[in-house]
Amino acid sequence: MSEVRTDALSERYAESLQELVVAQGGDFAAVCESLDGVLELAAKESSFAEFLRSPIIDPKKRDASLVRMFMGQVEPVTLNFLRLLNNKGRLAALPGIVEAAKARADAAAGRVRVSVTTPADMSSEHDALAEKIGAAVGGIPVITWKVDPTLIGGLRLQVGDRLIDGSIASRLRRLEYALQVEAGAKIRARSSEMVGS
Repeated sequence: MSEVRTDALSERYAESLQELVVAQGGDFAAVCESLDGVLELAAKESSFAEFLRSPIIDPKKRDASLVRMFMGQVEPVTLNFLRLLNNKGRLAALPGIVEAAKARADAAAGRVRVSVTTPADMSSEHDALAEKIGAAVGGIPVITWKVDPTLIGGLRLQVGDRLIDGSIASRLRRLEYALQVEAGAKIRARSSEMVGS
């Protein structure tokens, strides 16, 4: 699945869901997993994805279908949340809401989501890197490993909104930019000298 962005609406629904689940003594992480399962189904079945986001489908009919599909398959709070989103016309926002909810569940459990991109498969180094990353982020890292051969060497870490780019490709881009700025300054200085003569 592609990276999902959250917005204020997603955050608000995720916060409300968390408060409700906690108030009922439920397992918020389990509800998040259940909602993530609904998104996985939507990713696999394009007709189900269209069913969730289509403005053409009558909300009352979609509600009845949601009950038929998920009654007994997911926690009651999960089904009721899906029905609420349907009734409010917000089912299309489900990916962002689930992303925000998972971030809240991670924070509550002391987990930190980290995306690590390396230029080659480094499976043999995952444990050692995970330990170092955990010490650096001050939590339990939940790591997504990616490979991007264009990095040449080094690695890129994404922790929340913060990007730490220690790749050789990034260093080369910064060097190229610095050289362009320096060359531009020299050209401007030389042209000023020529015009002034």
